[in-house]
Amino acid sequence: MEKLSQSFSKEKALDPRLKWTNMPLLVDQGVTSQGRLTVGAAAESDAWKKTYYEPTIDKDNVPILGLEWKGDFSAQTRFRLNALHQFDQAGLMVRYSADCWIKTGLEYVDGKVKPNVVVTNGYSDWTTQGTREATSDATLTIHKRGNKFVIEFGPEETDSSGSWWTFLIGGDTFKPQPQYFTRSCALKPASASQKPTVGLFVACPKKPGGTACFDYLIIKTLLKKEMPSEVDLLTSVLVSQTAS
Repeated sequence: MEKLSQSFSKEKALDPRLKWTNMPLLVDQGVTSQGRLTVGAAAESDAWKKTYYEPTIDKDNVPILGLEWKGDFSAQTRFRLNALHQFDQAGLMVRYSADCWIKTGLEYVDGKVKPNVVVTNGYSDWTTQGTREATSDATLTIHKRGNKFVIEFGPEETDSSGSWWTFLIGGDTFKPQPQYFTRSCALKPASASQKPTVGLFVACPKKPGGTACFDYLIIKTLLKKEMPSEVDLLTSVLVSQTAS
C-alpha cells in the first residue's frame, strides 16, 4: 500500500516525491512557526476557470506542494490560514490539468474565514459553509475513489482536555480530530489513466502577505473495502510506522 507521511519540523527533510508546481513567494519550514511549513503566495495567484466574473477570470498559477498519485487515495492536512486580503486561501488541491481540479480549504471572504470547495470541470463551481475564527486551525481530508471525491473538515476548535490519543509522524506529535462531511463531487479528466497531482496549496488572488501554516501532509491508498468515514489517516500511519 502506497503512502506518504510528511511533517514539517525544521530538521525533517521533505519527501523527495514532493515537488512544487508554481513556486510560492515564501517557504519557511519550522523557523517562523515551529514544527510547521509556512507558505506565502505571490499577488494574483489563484486557480479559477471562467465562471461568473466579467471580464472572465482564467487563472492557473497557484503554488502546490504535491506529488502525482496513481489510483484511489485519502489525503489529509492540518493547517492555519493567516489571511490579510479578500480571497486569501489555503488547503488541499487535486489537479489533473488547468481545466480539471478540486481545491478545498479555508478562504477569507468579506471579512470572514469560511470552509470552501471549488470543483472545476471546464468551469469552476464554488461552495462555502459557515464561518470560522480567523486564527483557527482546520483539519481537512479528501477521499478519491475513481473519479469521485468526498471532502471532510475537522472542527473549528481543537480539544485541549488531553483526552485524545496522540500520534507520531516523523517524530512529531499530532492529535486526531473528528471530521464531518462537507461535499461529494466528481472530476472528468481527459483520460482515465491520467494521474492527478495531490498536495497543499496557498493562493493570494488580490495582494501578497497572506500565509498558511501546515502541520503535516498524509496521503495513503484508499482500499476498496474502506468507506471514507472509516479512514483514520493518523492511526493508519502510526500503525504502519510501528510495524516497520
